[in-house]
Amino acid sequence: MGAKPAIPEMTDNLHVTMHNTVVRLSRPTYGAEEGVALGFSQYLAETGQGLGIKLARRTAENAKLTNFAVIQALPRIADADPQTGLLMESLIDAIAQNSDEAKRRLADFLEKRSAKITHR
Repeated sequence: MGAKPAIPEMTDNLHVTMHNTVVRLSRPTYGAEEGVALGFSQYLAETGQGLGIKLARRTAENAKLTNFAVIQALPRIADADPQTGLLMESLIDAIAQNSDEAKRRLADFLEKRSAKITHR
């Protein structure tokens, strides 16, 4: 007879064990308070406050390149060695400043046509 097919078996600690190889299927879960304490998020709100929607609307008001830089570039800059990070930061800064939207917003600011920045 040939070898038996590898059939995974569930163990009590929610891992899958297959021929001495453990593949983790689950991760620890954290409550809201723990998540803030560990730095996973910056805000803790009561259910139903709509804070997530408010933050999403404010984020949507950002320049598109700003959101791109925050989501795509900043994590890579943080992971890069210092010289590469400085180069990446300079490149993203140059790209963002050269966009039509950035130029318009800067002109609006300089000519006092933009809304005053306040802490919300």
